[in-house]
Amino acid sequence: MSIYIFSSGARKMTTGQLIRNMIFLVLFLVALFFIARGIYRLLAWVAPVLIILTMLIRFKVVSNFVKTLWNLIKRSPVFGVIAVILSVLAFPLVAVFLFGQAVFTKKLDDARKEYDARTYGEETEYEEVATEINLSEFRLPENMPDVEAPKDNKYDDFFDQQPRS
Repeated sequence: MSIYIFSSGARKMTTGQLIRNMIFLVLFLVALFFIARGIYRLLAWVAPVLIILTMLIRFKVVSNFVKTLWNLIKRSPVFGVIAVILSVLAFPLVAVFLFGQAVFTKKLDDARKEYDARTYGEETEYEEVATEINLSEFRLPENMPDVEAPKDNKYDDFFDQQPRS
């Protein structure tokens, strides 16, 4: 008779391994924090330039953002004030977001214009030239018989001024 013992093969973690893993996790999170703080500081220096570039590329993006904050303040004052405070505290992130939105909408408009130019063609400038047409230059061929309109033409009845009774 055979006895089979099934096990998952997983070993229990020792206390030393648990402490080591927790130390690595804390070190990883601290490193991630310092990297994020460095990126935020770099963006804080670049943010004013990004806002100016955003206004030059597409001013409507910035004005729409301000209008959205104002409408949020009017609709719900508490959330509006919180949104304004968060926008001020996260100004570098907001500047990057608005710059990205301006660049994206500019590229989208350029692609739309290119599509319209390929689909509908480009508008060309033209000049109307006044010319007089001399009808005597246009003559019917000699061998063409004279064709008279039929006497009972129902088509002309549509344009009569007086209705028939």
